[in-house]
Amino acid sequence: MNRAIFATCLVLGLFAASPAAWAGRDAPIQNLVDVPVMWMPGVEPSADKLARAVVTVCARLGWVCQIVSPGEIHGRLNLRSHEANVRIPYAADKYSILYESSDNLRYDAEKNTIHRNYNNWVLNLQRQINAEVAALQQVVEEKTAGS
Repeated sequence: MNRAIFATCLVLGLFAASPAAWAGRDAPIQNLVDVPVMWMPGVEPSADKLARAVVTVCARLGWVCQIVSPGEIHGRLNLRSHEANVRIPYAADKYSILYESSDNLRYDAEKNTIHRNYNNWVLNLQRQINAEVAALQQVVEEKTAGS
C-alpha cells in the first residue's frame, strides 16, 4: 500500500514540475504604447514634469529608473531572484512602458510570453504614474487658486 501511495505522489510531483503545469502562470507580454497624459486646462504640458513623475513613482515602487536620454527612461525591478527591465519613452503628452529584458521570469520570445506578475508590475507602474501626474496637477491648481 505504501508503494502505491509513493508512486502516486511521485507521478503527481512530476506533473507539477512539468512545463504544462506552469503554463497558467505565463501570459502575453503587455507593452503599454503611447499612454496619453491628461493635463488639466491651465497646466503647461511638459516632458520634464512627466519624467519627474515617472522617476518619483519608480522609486516609490522599488523600480530603479534612470533618464538615459531626453525622452527615454530605463527602469529595472529586482524582486527576490527576478529582474524585469523596461524602456519608458516619453513626451509631454504620452509615454510607453516597453519590455526590454528579464531574468528568471520565464520569458519566451517565440510565444511573446512571460510570468504574469510582470504584467501586474507594469500595469501598477502605469496606474501610479497617472496618479502622480494628477497629484502634480492638483498642487499646481492649489498654488494658482491661492494666489
